[in-house]
Amino acid sequence: RKNLTYQKRNIWSNVRLIMIPFYLCVLLVGIQVLFDTQVNNADKNRCGCQNKTCGIEYSTPDQAFFCAIPSPPRWPPLLQVPLPESRALSDPRDDSCRRSGSCPVTILFT
Repeated sequence: RKNLTYQKRNIWSNVRLIMIPFYLCVLLVGIQVLFDTQVNNADKNRCGCQNKTCGIEYSTPDQAFFCAIPSPPRWPPLLQVPLPESRALSDPRDDSCRRSGSCPVTILFT
């Protein structure tokens, strides 16, 4: 009962608590609309088109970034390590470890 009385007296605190996230969402939508109208209206910020057919093949290198990928890979490769026959050896004259398969392990340090 005491808590209910306190909540009734501070009704505007409750209203502010509910309305602040709403105002923040409206602000973010407004910023997004402003950005879309001001930045995305230039031709260099759109995918290249020819005869109403749009795609990366009709785009310049600057426009290619904005083109949709029709069937992207499920998991893009995070790291591509070359095949063993394409790797460099510490001693290029001695490739006996390649023939026997006993080359040391390749470890990537980043």
